[in-house]
Amino acid sequence: MYGFEAMTFNIHGGYLEAIVRGHRAGLLTAADYNNLCQCETLDDIKMHLSATEYGPYLQNEPSPLHTTTIVEKCTLKLVDEYKHMLCQATEPLSTFLEYITYGHMIDNVVLIVTGTLHERDVQELLEKCHPLGMFDSIATLAVAQNMRELYRLVLVDTPLAPYFSECITSEDLDDMNIEIMRNTLYKAYLEDFYKFCQKLGGATAEIMSDLLSFEADRRAVNITINSIGTELTRDDRRKLYSNFGLLYPYGHEELAVCEDIDQVRSAMEKYPPYQSIFSKLSYGESQMLDKAFYEEEVKRLCLAFEQQFHYGVFFAYMRLREQEIRNLMWISECVAQNQKSRDWLSHGGNILNRRFADRENKISPETVSKLRLKWKFDAGRDISATPSVSDGAVYFPCWDGYLYAVKESDGSLIWKQNLQHLTGFNSTGVISNVKVTASRTTPAVADDLLIIGISGPASIVAVKRSNGDFVWSTLLDDNPYGCITMSGTYYKGNFYVGTSSLEETLSIEECCIFRGSFVKLNATTGKILWQTLVLPDNFGNRGQYSGAAIWGSSPSIDVTRNLVYIATGNLYSAPQNITECQERQNNQTQVPPTHTDECIEPDNHSDSFLALDLDTGNIKWFHQFGGYDVFFIACNNLSVPDCPPGPNPDADFGEAPMMLSINVNGTKKDIVVAVQKSGFAWALDRDDGNIIWSTEAGPGGIAGGGTWGAATDEMRVYTNIANSDGKNFTLKPSSRNTTAGGWVTMDAKTGQILWSTGDPSNGTASGPVTVANGVLFGGSTYKEGPIYAMDAKSGEILWSYNTGASVFGGMSVSDGCIFIGHGYKVSFGASNPNFSAGNSLFAFCIF
Repeated sequence: MYGFEAMTFNIHGGYLEAIVRGHRAGLLTAADYNNLCQCETLDDIKMHLSATEYGPYLQNEPSPLHTTTIVEKCTLKLVDEYKHMLCQATEPLSTFLEYITYGHMIDNVVLIVTGTLHERDVQELLEKCHPLGMFDSIATLAVAQNMRELYRLVLVDTPLAPYFSECITSEDLDDMNIEIMRNTLYKAYLEDFYKFCQKLGGATAEIMSDLLSFEADRRAVNITINSIGTELTRDDRRKLYSNFGLLYPYGHEELAVCEDIDQVRSAMEKYPPYQSIFSKLSYGESQMLDKAFYEEEVKRLCLAFEQQFHYGVFFAYMRLREQEIRNLMWISECVAQNQKSRDWLSHGGNILNRRFADRENKISPETVSKLRLKWKFDAGRDISATPSVSDGAVYFPCWDGYLYAVKESDGSLIWKQNLQHLTGFNSTGVISNVKVTASRTTPAVADDLLIIGISGPASIVAVKRSNGDFVWSTLLDDNPYGCITMSGTYYKGNFYVGTSSLEETLSIEECCIFRGSFVKLNATTGKILWQTLVLPDNFGNRGQYSGAAIWGSSPSIDVTRNLVYIATGNLYSAPQNITECQERQNNQTQVPPTHTDECIEPDNHSDSFLALDLDTGNIKWFHQFGGYDVFFIACNNLSVPDCPPGPNPDADFGEAPMMLSINVNGTKKDIVVAVQKSGFAWALDRDDGNIIWSTEAGPGGIAGGGTWGAATDEMRVYTNIANSDGKNFTLKPSSRNTTAGGWVTMDAKTGQILWSTGDPSNGTASGPVTVANGVLFGGSTYKEGPIYAMDAKSGEILWSYNTGASVFGGMSVSDGCIFIGHGYKVSFGASNPNFSAGNSLFAFCIF
């Protein structure tokens, strides 16, 4: 403020300005951040924060802490401070403070709108709302029955009513993209806030003009980048840009026509304040842009405190404290991940599904020969799931129908639970030679819960990690042959898993109606949040699309893109128009090279990679491999009367894609990789599903090929080749052949095969592989149950051990130890004379 205004500011605003400057003095220092980054556990973070202003809010929180608890309590401190200031403020400061929260109100209303569209639980939606964006009537929005009613409630009951009435009609609400709605409301809000600050005049107008202009410009850049490659037109972009800021209007005109990140850079380099931001980025790179903008914003917010007698300090403090809470969240998540990084939390190890013990340092090519049996736990029957390991306990299901927890240190029993007694589910008998309710999946560690899938009925069950007590169960598919073979992934309070089915074992007359689906559940309650089917609706009728089971291994979670990746199985049946189409193709003598497969309809997602939105389950992209593939056991021989036409390669995916990043011509490329039962490995771009490389790693077969889980350390991709059909398998780079299974390693950048090692015992290699610090682990189904440790660079076998029974599962690795079960006389192993039964879980450790 200037002149006389500065002399009178303290009458109404001086006390609160002193308060907010005092709050600002309590922000974490560089020394605080340095100490926080040294913390090894979340309890260490709590202990350090106890000496800060956050201490009273965390002091009564019991262990074990979760990241969400830290964030919620730190946010509560900010909310309390804000409410105190608002209660003490008089006009126009009170209105200014209310404006600060409108951005959170917009996010909350959009969350309610999204939840209404997807019929989400009201209480769940309210719990996710930001406390600074709450208002008295927000709960009434969540009970709206349709979008028109919701629109009316917003107009009547919320402070955002002017923005809705000016920018959005009730008709718009039905069809408008949620993000377009959010950006439309933000534009109206920023322009309104900007005009209000200009009316205040003085130093407040000057400082807030800079801060709000920066926010408007940042949003314009983000809108441009996020809309590249979408259906949003240039005019649509322009409508979302705020009508003020350094970029207004000429910069907006340039941004509206940009078609890639480098064109955005060129437009922004004409504006010196933003030239410095983009100079920190490599060409073609946008991932670090948010960080650069945050850094620039913090500098500007700190400068707001250099002047006195203005309201900008309140805005600056709130933003700085919110950024600090984001920093604490990021640090806490990193610490939590590091705390668990030596643990094996799911089939894939973690949310990346790499089956890679990336923190292992005791096991190495030099030390692996020192692995010795530390303990052996005898259960009641075969053990074929990869064990999970967390907080000193090892968790695994057994084909005797029990779920076990044993001590990591000595293998002594902590608890065991009978799944049939626990759940009340009777076995559906879909698994050969299994008469009890059982699980074949890795128990996913979900904070204080374990979550597993049941091998018929197709259900998910959660138990307490501490004692195995039942928490909830949810039926995902009521098909009598449905089952859960995929081991799910836990992420941020939710559980992601697919459904599968053994309907393909039925007769020609009985087959088939099952359709594979992928499901997101609330991990606390078991409630289904969304379920996406991967084939068109068959309305329960045979002779339509069926199949596309989602067999394994663990879905991978892409936090940056907000996606989850899965892969699907073959069709069991197809509509008559599709089988007739394939019959015509089979009778053609020549198909043009450019011919697209007309027998594969767009909604047929069998034998496919899929990327689904974490929030909605919508399919963002997919890639179908192999074309027509209708297979079920009764028609394995296509000459059987009444069978559909071939081909029927049974080339489904028995594993989910794993996430990794490679360097292509100096540019980082994020990819997903999975190996098909056909023996082909595929690497796809995570942005659009385009093929980066493909390699025939080895021969395919009815049981693989690659199956149940490849591994990667980002330098190389490792896979088993089961070679279930005993085909000739050339062990590259040599020309030596084997008819056994084996293991293959490929260059992660190119897919080039680096080495292949055959199973010395001449068994099949049906289990998933695991990699740890330059060592690859695999097992054999040979009746003596050998397991092998191979040099990841060369394939040389460095260590082996005969467990005494066929090994069909994979190994988990934690702190110098490997954990593996044996035995497989269930399912197709029951009738295979080369497979043998077992009942033990083994721990081998470096001594």
